[in-house]
Amino acid sequence: MPLNARLWLAVLAAHATFIVPAAARPQSVPQSLELQPGAGETICLPVLRLWNGTVDDIRRIESDPVPASYRSGQQSCGGPLRAVDLIGWHDRFGTEASVTAALSFVERRDARARDQAERNMRRHIATALAAISAEYPQYRAASGPPPDAGVAEGIYRDFLEHSEAAATLVQTLERLNILLAPAELHLAAADAFASPRFRDAARARLEASDRALAVAIAPSGTDPIRRAALDYALRESRIGRTSAMLHLRLALLDARSSGAEGDIANAEALLKTMRQPGYEEIFRDSFEGGRDFCDLPEHHGEALAEQCEEDERAIKAFKYQEAVAALLRGRTDPAQEYLEMYRRDRKDNGDWDTLWTGVDTRIVTLQAAIGDANVRLAGTDGPRDRNGYDRAMKLDEALEAYVAAIRLIDPAANPVQFRAIATRALAAHAAMTRVDRDGEVAIGDRHAGSMAYLRVVLARLDDIAQARI
Repeated sequence: MPLNARLWLAVLAAHATFIVPAAARPQSVPQSLELQPGAGETICLPVLRLWNGTVDDIRRIESDPVPASYRSGQQSCGGPLRAVDLIGWHDRFGTEASVTAALSFVERRDARARDQAERNMRRHIATALAAISAEYPQYRAASGPPPDAGVAEGIYRDFLEHSEAAATLVQTLERLNILLAPAELHLAAADAFASPRFRDAARARLEASDRALAVAIAPSGTDPIRRAALDYALRESRIGRTSAMLHLRLALLDARSSGAEGDIANAEALLKTMRQPGYEEIFRDSFEGGRDFCDLPEHHGEALAEQCEEDERAIKAFKYQEAVAALLRGRTDPAQEYLEMYRRDRKDNGDWDTLWTGVDTRIVTLQAAIGDANVRLAGTDGPRDRNGYDRAMKLDEALEAYVAAIRLIDPAANPVQFRAIATRALAAHAAMTRVDRDGEVAIGDRHAGSMAYLRVVLARLDDIAQARI
């Protein structure tokens, strides 16, 4: 979807509140609305309102990190504006100090909702588990003799996949995603500003959400079907996948920051636990049967195609993090394969993630990470380094990756990311220039023009972001 069309949708969403007669009530009402209107009453059909600060807000981002337009804004049917909009805005335009203040504000504002969700979910989970315990004997009575221990897991899974109470349990756990929001917001800030402080804060909040979730699922007792039901619900619900992905992202940030073997191995171990059967085949053969990611060759059969349709976002998220982990080992092929997939996949190129910047910042981050990997490789002197030539070539590859990332960034839309990558590019260029001179390597300077552009833009970056020129 073109950027101007996406912006128009945002404008529409920002101003639209639809009031519809009760008789025209849709069959499926969002979970946030639990209304039972009578005849002649009206309900509000919610439309998501997005927020992005004005130029004046950007100019005051340090002194007024939570602008009045955000504080006073509401969703179309009530409720505060999204925390991710405010923090994402700071991650693009702010500083560590400004985003710290914004994070503190949203945590205080949303604390009551998190506490209430946690209290309510304990009761709802206990109710769903009691219903599952009551349903299971009836299922077994209709299914034949009790299963042997070796096949019990399969019996449980078949029951849970068809159980209404199990579906309710999954939906209940979905609503606990609010507990993960603080950790996710701090992780985003840690990534944007390469900040150990935000990374440690994200770790503390993720551990707190793990403890809260453990308390929420405590009513399971020793009943095997209850334990199986909770394992199933955690696996099937978004909170299970989101929590696992946040732990993985944190582990990868640790590894990228330290470069230590233990941290890299820890991230790889987490990746291994998240890899599901079929992921490799699906990613390898995506698009082979058509223009869609899940258009697989016919020889794979319907089962794998159905798995792809159900897990498409999870597969792509996993392969993205797998590519990041491979870069820590100096392997760039998985990242290049992911970028090629992204270029082919039209569905992922028109998401809300691209609304304000015109590009998915994860793709820019991955492209820049290829540059980082080549810089690290350039720092390891190989035994066959021909008078500095191999090192210079790695730095040249790093610059190619950095320049490719820079070309995707509008400095007026994301000055924080532009500054971070441009600074690394200039450092790599300076290192390559020293190798050229000291090692007398004649590979030429193909990036002089790009580096001049970066210096000019960096010198005026604040003015560009604040529309002062």
